[in-house]
Amino acid sequence: MMLPRDNKRARLLPSAALDVLGNDLLVRCASYLDADGLVQLGRTSARCGIPQAGQQRSLANEAARQRFRESATDEERSRLPKYYDESDVGLLRALEQLRRPLCFDTLAGNGFSPQEHPASVTCTDNLGWSTAVSGHTMR
Repeated sequence: MMLPRDNKRARLLPSAALDVLGNDLLVRCASYLDADGLVQLGRTSARCGIPQAGQQRSLANEAARQRFRESATDEERSRLPKYYDESDVGLLRALEQLRRPLCFDTLAGNGFSPQEHPASVTCTDNLGWSTAVSGHTMR
């Protein structure tokens, strides 16, 4: 149902169908999303993106916290300490990135040999300049 168009933007009224769903069920459904999906969920729904009364975390952050807790190994946890101001979605994104194989996304310069594996780059030209760029973030 739409509100009257007295504003520049029409807004949707809250759906009664979603109101009857409990937070536990919504967190369970959200737990199937990856970190980027949880970010989008939090941005599109105030109920999922903002902590509700009596809660420490938003539903999106709670789903990310549960996924991290259930899926991260002890070794992965030791490599990914949670920073003071880091969200649970941010920590889940770091875990997903840690699990991806290292690769160099961009090769610029001269003398690069064809790569058999994207994590290994050989430069055979000592006269010019060369650089290899990876999208992985150092923690």
